Amino acid sequence: MSQKTGTCARQKSSSASKYRIFVRQKFSLRAEDRYRFASVQVLRDTTDCPGSDLGHAVTIGTYDGVHIGHQAVIKETQKAAERLGVKTAVVTFDPHPASILRPETAPLILTGLEQKLELLEQAGVDTVMVVTFDADRAGETSEEFVRSVLVDCIGAKAVVVGHDFHFGKGRTGNVELLTEIGKAEGFEVNGLQLLPRPDGTIESVSSTAIPRAHPPGGRGTHH
Repeated sequence: MSQKTGTCARQKSSSASKYRIFVRQKFSLRAEDRYRFASVQVLRDTTDCPGSDLGHAVTIGTYDGVHIGHQAVIKETQKAAERLGVKTAVVTFDPHPASILRPETAPLILTGLEQKLELLEQAGVDTVMVVTFDADRAGETSEEFVRSVLVDCIGAKAVVVGHDFHFGKGRTGNVELLTEIGKAEGFEVNGLQLLPRPDGTIESVSSTAIPRAHPPGGRGTHH
């Protein structure tokens, strides 16, 4: 390795280290440390709930890269919000759940937390709730997650996800469970089936189809 290459590597490592520290400081769990962008409200976990609010149409996911497929889901969530007269919210996770559940096969992360928030702001999202994903959260049942995050904190009036969406301990949560809880808690559920790709192809909305909606050669090719 040349001296120039070694210096570049050290600089990158130093930059990455500074970024990780910055994220930890900016996104403290304390409600008084709530970080706000110009037009999006960022909440950190259920310690930072918005309180009195009209409620939200919510979508849930890692939203790494916030690529075209993600944006299509966000647009559907925004349509639901407009129809119901509420705000649009994205519930996302930090760190990526795979880094806790299966670190040996966790995907390459495309965007750091701050950049993800900037992209969600650009997409017109009103509120982003960043849920800390750790061992405790991984052990939470699907019902516990829905009630603590979607109902009691974010005030979900609609939930928009892919039809094959799974969540909670053992991935037992799905669209059917969301719909069942929604009937009791007062929110509707939209399990999206179809997603237009840039080439005009219509395909199922799934955990593999959404990344494919990103243009070839873009960041989504590593997802």
